[in-house]
Amino acid sequence: MNILIVDDHAINRKLLRVTLEAENITVLEAADGLKALDVLHHSKVDAIISDILMPRMDGYRLCIEIRRSEKLREIPFIAYTSTYTSPTDEKAAIGFGADKFLKRPASTAVLLKAISEAIADSKRIPHKPLDTSELWNDYNARLVEKLEKKNQDLLLAQEKLNHLVSHSPAILYMLDIQGNEATAKYVSENIERILGYSVGEALEPEWWNKGLHPDDRTRVMARVEPGILGPGYSLEYRFKHKDGSYRWIEDSNHILDRSDSPGRQAIGVWTDISQRRAADDKLRESEARFRQVVEHIKEVFWISDVATRTITYVSPGFERIWGRPIPDIYQESEFLETIHPEDRDRIGSVLQDQQGGFNDKFRIIHPDGLDRWIHARVFPIPDESGAVYRTAGMAIDITEQMRMEEHMRRTQRLESIGTLASGIAHDLNNVLTPILMGVEMLKVNVTDPEDRDLIGSIERSAIRGGELIRQILTFARGSNGMRGPLDVSLVVKEITKILRDTFPRDIQITTEIPPTLALINGDATEVYQVIMNLCVNARDAMPEGGSLGIQIENLTIDKSAGRILPGVAPGHYVVISVSDTGIGISPDRLDKIFDPFYTTKEPGKGTGLGLSTLIGIVKNHTGFVEVQSEPGKGTKFQIYLPTIQSKESNTIQEATK
Repeated sequence: MNILIVDDHAINRKLLRVTLEAENITVLEAADGLKALDVLHHSKVDAIISDILMPRMDGYRLCIEIRRSEKLREIPFIAYTSTYTSPTDEKAAIGFGADKFLKRPASTAVLLKAISEAIADSKRIPHKPLDTSELWNDYNARLVEKLEKKNQDLLLAQEKLNHLVSHSPAILYMLDIQGNEATAKYVSENIERILGYSVGEALEPEWWNKGLHPDDRTRVMARVEPGILGPGYSLEYRFKHKDGSYRWIEDSNHILDRSDSPGRQAIGVWTDISQRRAADDKLRESEARFRQVVEHIKEVFWISDVATRTITYVSPGFERIWGRPIPDIYQESEFLETIHPEDRDRIGSVLQDQQGGFNDKFRIIHPDGLDRWIHARVFPIPDESGAVYRTAGMAIDITEQMRMEEHMRRTQRLESIGTLASGIAHDLNNVLTPILMGVEMLKVNVTDPEDRDLIGSIERSAIRGGELIRQILTFARGSNGMRGPLDVSLVVKEITKILRDTFPRDIQITTEIPPTLALINGDATEVYQVIMNLCVNARDAMPEGGSLGIQIENLTIDKSAGRILPGVAPGHYVVISVSDTGIGISPDRLDKIFDPFYTTKEPGKGTGLGLSTLIGIVKNHTGFVEVQSEPGKGTKFQIYLPTIQSKESNTIQEATK
């Protein structure tokens, strides 16, 4: 079956064609009555579906021409309209020879039924020539009526359009384009309300060029000139208001005819976006302040999305504290990998609760291999309904704070142990004194060699016990030795000579002594004891041999370095470094080595008082000790002793680093 669709609207024809082709109906098309007659004379058509209001030849005239034609008279004709829909219009269509009259839009079932019935009626009842004079009179009257109504509708639409334009925040304009020159031909009247100019002023030559802000002219012209030769342009610039101030304008236009022939036109819109730009500037300023704060504070600041469980922003402090690139934190799984294994499960379970806050301390694994302590806080951010949709977090490196707290706890522990040790030492001294006095009396009265050997053994044990008591007292309350100006290099040279004579040959001893060394206020015997104790410990840590290094240097600690070393006052120091390549000390033992009676040596080979006595001596000299050790790679002790300050000598200042 072949159906001819006649309609001047291509979209209407397409919709109807799709509907009919879905029913396996072949569709022919024409845009008006004249074209339809041409199709009918050259193609077989089983039925016609035609609109009524069309240019050149409308649907009524087409129907009349078909009914007057001997060849075409019997073709079924269906009037299908959305314009002529009154009973009078239907009567006219049937009177002009239409078989069916349908109002647009109609369902597929209605269309198919109308086509089927029209074809059946045309076969059953032949069409006769029409007398249409009276119908034409009615039709002309209806047409005049519709045209008048259409004109009224157009006038009303124009009035509404003018009202809309006059109250619109956008200025409409039209340009005539000749070559690469554009001339304004129309500007809407609301330009006076928005920019202060009358329409006449806005249509004057060079008005637009004069109004451009000088700083925007080059940028704007670089876009406008190619724009009017092409598809148009859209850009933002500053334009002078009639009051002399500048307003931000969004200028967007479209070329109606892209050919190079005369008569090309462009229609466009100017919109005052000054308030929006001001708001954008405030937002950018606010964002800039926010970034200035979060990018320069020492804390890490981040924002995360609860729904996606991803971090949407993190400040540069992450790289400073975590020592890793920022992208590593954008996924929760990668962030958890940075947390110390012993803390990972605990922190991971807390992070699962996205609805609550978070305030905890944990360790992270820094790329340098050292652990760092972090104090992190997370705050939930609810939306208007109260549901948490975002969280904000802050974290700070508290490693030094934890070190200071540990240092404080260790100091308090040593002080309490020292008090206890002092009491024990006094009691032991009271026990040993009668023994030594009795030994002296026995030595006078006993002559048997075996008995004298036994008395000698008792005496040596008592003397050793007395030395142990003196070490305990030195640890507990410090030494009361003679203090005075001391050149530590002399002590080191003396110790080095003894070490080279007594230490095994498989231990290589090296020293670094500067030509000029600052003096300290110290006791030579006690300093000797400190250095010798460290050297002996180093020897015991290298049973297979190795390297023992002794280094002395002048060092100035300023305020910034003093903040890194807890409890250290800025000033000038002599630093004694004793290092070895021995077995090292494990991290879990490193914070206990200065505790009294704690030793890593085998039973019977150490009292556990060497380092506790050492730190007591150093503290009495108002110094401090730093230890670095790694199992299997050795240990390095650094003793910091303050130098003698003298306003009359420049020696210390010249020698310091």
